[in-house]
Amino acid sequence: MAKTVVELIAAWASYEEQNSNAGIEEFCRFYLAGREAPEKDVIEHPKRPLDAQLNRLVGRMSRWSAYYSRRLLLSFDLSGPEEFVFLGSINELGEVRKSEVIQQNVYEFKTGMTILQQLKNKGWTEEIIDPADRKGTRVRLTLAGQEVYHKAIPVMLDVGNQLFRNLDDHEKSVLKSLLIKAESLQRYG
Repeated sequence: MAKTVVELIAAWASYEEQNSNAGIEEFCRFYLAGREAPEKDVIEHPKRPLDAQLNRLVGRMSRWSAYYSRRLLLSFDLSGPEEFVFLGSINELGEVRKSEVIQQNVYEFKTGMTILQQLKNKGWTEEIIDPADRKGTRVRLTLAGQEVYHKAIPVMLDVGNQLFRNLDDHEKSVLKSLLIKAESLQRYG
């Protein structure tokens, strides 16, 4: 027991040196995530830097998500997950500027405008005059857009279940916390 306590204190001290603003909860997530040895990782490349390995894994997971989403969303006439996430953002934000939807979903302006035009052409969104700026327009969901979005939600939940089915709830929570932390740096500098 004493040896375990010494190891834990040493791990905390090492973690605190690298993460001076971190709290005990963050350390515990970090510590517990590192305790379980992962099963043989068929795509691990020890010669690559750790950041490159993480980038590759996140990219692969993103592509798997897009692959599953495209297959499952075809029955809703959604051409892919991009249309779904744009519908979701508009549903969440209400009447919103197009640029805000594009920025929230981290798309280049031209690509985002193309997606918004596709949604409009399908009758799922409509443009309205911006009351704050009479020259600008805002976008909102139509009833048809709300219907398609809400019907597709269970399908997208199935995509998440498919992607993370081999993780327990604790592992999912740790992964979520770490990804939020990593994304916050991209979002807020």
